[in-house]
Amino acid sequence: WYIVLYALTFFSANLGPNTTTFILPAELFPARFRSTCHGISAAAGKVGALVGSVGFLWASQSRDRGDVQAGYEPGIGMMYALVILGAISLLGLVVTYFFTPETMRRSLEENESERDQNQDGDGGMCFQELTLTPKSPGSLVSSHVSTSPIHPHRFSV
Repeated sequence: WYIVLYALTFFSANLGPNTTTFILPAELFPARFRSTCHGISAAAGKVGALVGSVGFLWASQSRDRGDVQAGYEPGIGMMYALVILGAISLLGLVVTYFFTPETMRRSLEENESERDQNQDGDGGMCFQELTLTPKSPGSLVSSHVSTSPIHPHRFSV
């Protein structure tokens, strides 16, 4: 029974949080910025887990100072902490459902082409590939020289 319970727990953990933290960012971000934005998304998930763990440790402590474990401050109690966590989970479900575009049965190219077609010029941030066509052999060479964003004084060919 322990293995069955562990398998169900593992399945439910991967069904929700891992999908929104790892799979959706890989499908939604533009190709040019995918790895950077995917890393930011994963880091935000890790920070959220850290804040939730530390916050739950404090919040689940009893209100009565006599019942609090040594070294901890009184919290709001286990029941209230679980109710607040449930409310936050439901809020996350609603936000994810309404603000995440559907990507099922669509390729990454279709997602990006739809994003380009839906631009309405309202000043929103949009990522587009910059394409330049060189006009001379000299400009062909210079178009392949780029600077490093980390070390701007270094050039790579």
